[in-house]
Amino acid sequence: MRKLAFTVMLLVAASAGFAQKKNVSKAENNLYEPMDLKAAQTAIEQAMQDPTTKDWVKTYYVAGRVYGKIYDQEDNNRMLQKSYSQEVMTTNLVKSVDAYIKAGELDRKPDEKGKVKMKYTKDIKKALKKSGDILMTSGAAAMNDKDNETAVKLFSKYLEIPGCAAMQGEPVDTMTKHIKYYVISAAWDMDQYKDLKIKCMEELKAEPAYKNSMYRYLYTTYMNNATKADSAKAFANLQEGLKEFPNDEFLISSMINYYIFSGKEDEAIKYLDQAIANNPKDAQFYSIKAKLYLDNKKDVAAAKTILSQALAVDANNFIANYTMGRAFAVEADKMYADADKIMDNKKYKVAKDKADAKLKESLPFFEKAFEINPKDADMLYALKAVYVRLGMDASKVNAAIEAL
Repeated sequence: MRKLAFTVMLLVAASAGFAQKKNVSKAENNLYEPMDLKAAQTAIEQAMQDPTTKDWVKTYYVAGRVYGKIYDQEDNNRMLQKSYSQEVMTTNLVKSVDAYIKAGELDRKPDEKGKVKMKYTKDIKKALKKSGDILMTSGAAAMNDKDNETAVKLFSKYLEIPGCAAMQGEPVDTMTKHIKYYVISAAWDMDQYKDLKIKCMEELKAEPAYKNSMYRYLYTTYMNNATKADSAKAFANLQEGLKEFPNDEFLISSMINYYIFSGKEDEAIKYLDQAIANNPKDAQFYSIKAKLYLDNKKDVAAAKTILSQALAVDANNFIANYTMGRAFAVEADKMYADADKIMDNKKYKVAKDKADAKLKESLPFFEKAFEINPKDADMLYALKAVYVRLGMDASKVNAAIEAL
């Protein structure tokens, strides 16, 4: 009796497995005329979910064909200017590639005798190469249409093909590096793809044509909404990048900013000196260095010396003029504070007059900065304060403030 029950159970299990294999055959048969893609999709998705066929290579090989045919149908409608869905096209193209990749993995598994037959791999390779071309051209078209979300999906799926099991032994795909760059470009403003972008950037650092740019892009990407861990990675990337490209102005500037925002002025100044040595005609680096001496180190004399160098290089540099005005104003403020401590009226007046004279020295620089950029709020309020303190007409500055 037990033997009979066991036999019945085996027959039921075999029958169930056979039924699901019939679904695979049904899906495959519906790919031929008269084609019924809806029935094919229903059948193959049932087989993909059933335990008896979810790990069968033919299930995924046929699934790749089914989803590919659905894509082809929509694409034909597009070319014939009939109604079509870009979302349906993208979804099924991606599903087709996923199915072929899975089939390629399963086709390399040994059978019960330990043999690897790879019955479908040749056809899978052909299908994946064709799909890769479609992914590449469709991704480029999506980028041209400003549909970067679709472009990223298509390009990133393309990148999965060269390294999959079915493509082992194939020549190196020379387009892969360019597609990685397209992924970065398409996904640049999309934070949800941050990890994907970083992966592509890290891999492109091995490509000489892209290497320098990738260090720049990595820093920018890591610092966008950066966590503490991201900031550490950004810093490590800058260090590595500057070893490779010690004169790169972007990397040097980024390192300067990193140190400034980290409160490490001495390290920032070291890189500013390097930047000045590399770019002695760039007044901006002198100006930034001077601001550090003025605001962080409270060394007004050193700041003014550096600013004189900046203005010698470029007399029309806004930051240099504005900062030099501030340097004189800081000196004047201290003189006013000292004067306020003097009790003797005559001595107080002498001290105040000296402070006024010092403050007046700031005016040529503030007014030059105003001429260069009349829309900088900080500069406008600083200039207004000088005019008010000296009892001068501030109407033009007030008008500029009102216009902001």
